[in-house]
Amino acid sequence: MKSLMFFILSLVAVSFLSFVDGETSNVQIDLHYENGDRVPAYELFLIIYPDHEEPFRVVPTEIPAKLSLDGGHLYNAELFVNDMFIEGFSIDLISQTSEKFEITVPTPSGMLFSVYYDDGRTLVEDATISITSHTGFEWRNLKTAYDGKTYRTWVQSTTYDNDYYVATIQLTENIRYVVDEIRLNPGESKTLEINTHWPKQIDYIKVTSQNSDGNILKKSKNHFLQLFSDDELISEKKIAHFGITTFDLLPIGEYQLQLIEKYDDGFDVWATKNIMLDGSVEKFEIKKEIIPINSENSCKCISFRLDDIQDFWLTPQQQAVIEMFDSKNAGLTLGIIGSWNGDDQNNVNFVTSQLEQNKKLEIANHGWVHEDFTLLPYETQAELIVKSNQKIIDTFNIKPTTFIPPLNAFNAETLKILENNEFTNISSSVHWEQTSFGDSLSHFPQKSATGVWDSEKQRFVGKNHQEIFEESLEFYRENGYAVIMMHPQDFSIHSDGKYSSNLNYYALNELELLIDIIQNSGLDIVPINQMTFQN
Repeated sequence: MKSLMFFILSLVAVSFLSFVDGETSNVQIDLHYENGDRVPAYELFLIIYPDHEEPFRVVPTEIPAKLSLDGGHLYNAELFVNDMFIEGFSIDLISQTSEKFEITVPTPSGMLFSVYYDDGRTLVEDATISITSHTGFEWRNLKTAYDGKTYRTWVQSTTYDNDYYVATIQLTENIRYVVDEIRLNPGESKTLEINTHWPKQIDYIKVTSQNSDGNILKKSKNHFLQLFSDDELISEKKIAHFGITTFDLLPIGEYQLQLIEKYDDGFDVWATKNIMLDGSVEKFEIKKEIIPINSENSCKCISFRLDDIQDFWLTPQQQAVIEMFDSKNAGLTLGIIGSWNGDDQNNVNFVTSQLEQNKKLEIANHGWVHEDFTLLPYETQAELIVKSNQKIIDTFNIKPTTFIPPLNAFNAETLKILENNEFTNISSSVHWEQTSFGDSLSHFPQKSATGVWDSEKQRFVGKNHQEIFEESLEFYRENGYAVIMMHPQDFSIHSDGKYSSNLNYYALNELELLIDIIQNSGLDIVPINQMTFQN
């Protein structure tokens, strides 16, 4: 029966079933542990296999569980605690009109973890421990305290030979230690002392710097190697003789190397590299790029645009993002939807005050009602762009010079209208093909975004700041600039099928880290209308 587990976990859960076809019969299922205590309904479910229809899943809300099933049929049933199979039994409603079952469930077991570094004495603080079963289902998520220990957690005991737990201990996303096949007897209270392979401290690492041709980058008064942790510069050293630089006494963790060349009025970033220090590797290489990250043939800048600014919608998210850019002295372009702005006086006042104090804040035209301009005739497109412009002028006393087409969609007629109305910039997407933009219009398409649409989850899913940075950096190196797209919903908690006004602090923290890493790389963050590079 256990082989059916992957099928049954996809079935729709119900808490009470009643069939109207024919007379129903009552079934009562009482559950007790081996010590006589009644089993709580929490984490329990049953899979019922009728002889006359498809299997279904039952999630009891109380114990004893009371079910109403079609009379005159035979049923097989399986009992689970989460994904741990407990027992199978038959329900005979052919020869009788009701049934009662008393089932004994193996007593839960306790686990407490005590985690050490490789010396077996030094305790690991603030490590995350994910406890999953043999199927990959996560039962518990724990943290080690200052003494390297977790609290004791109780899970279902592993009754069958193929049942076990796996504990994944993590210090960072990529630094992890796995304890496999943990088996627990009923009622057992186990303490697991885990000696990881991690050293408390890395004695040293050696970094070899290379020219773009692969040869050793020898000592130079202008070349430096920087080491960052969580985007904070922790060490900077000149490139040593024969290109080998040593960093000493480092805690294990994830770091970023940055190779720079300094001048009297600034510096160029020639290469960046992410490294992981867990004691397994002590030698690294970093290679100088042919073109530095902030070379002279570019604007040395990246732009962010926040699309879909509108009244009475995710206002805390809109304001939190705008305030963050102001606090970082970073530029930002706001995509204003014309028809949907001007009535929310709170938000209008907020944006107006931000415009007064942040000279790197830009207002852009983002359509009239977020329409697809490629589906509209020339006259309608022109009318809506002009109406949106006028609404923005009336609301914020600013005439936009940047157009962000809703859905990133535009055509040649859109471009002609923009030129006729003295727009100087358009920011669409690299995925929207268009080669000619006229003499007075510059196109700064976005390649990266803080959130991407997940068709299965039907919502925007956030991206890691490092991934966005590397994606933008690649585009920057090829084009001399980069644009990153954001939406207010990227920073909202998605709940009950909709975006809530609750701030997603994890996403906001990722945005802050992204801003920091860009500024640390030597690039400026400017609004689109302040980009000096022309394509």
